[in-house]
Amino acid sequence: MVGGSYAVRRIYQVDSHTLGIDWTDGVVGRWRLAELRRHCPCAHCVDEWTREPRLDPTTVSDDLTAKGIESVGRYALRVVFADGHDAGIYTHALLRELDRAQASRK
Repeated sequence: MVGGSYAVRRIYQVDSHTLGIDWTDGVVGRWRLAELRRHCPCAHCVDEWTREPRLDPTTVSDDLTAKGIESVGRYALRVVFADGHDAGIYTHALLRELDRAQASRK
């Protein structure tokens, strides 16, 4: 369980550029892999002390794909991006936060 009353029901690739997650509370998340890469939480992409981004988002191709997606325990995903980056651990809580941010922009 990630928090409250939701957990991941299913993780899958919608297409070569999109990751999907169905949550047990009925929320359906969809992320372009390029957007996930731009929000990578690893120390290479975000300063550990200031939380300031280190990654220039314009350097991430909109057509980015993944070589693999792996579960990390029962709480996160690790994406092996086609650009070679694989250091980010995307917690389920972070993915839900990105869902909320996406929904508020629509």
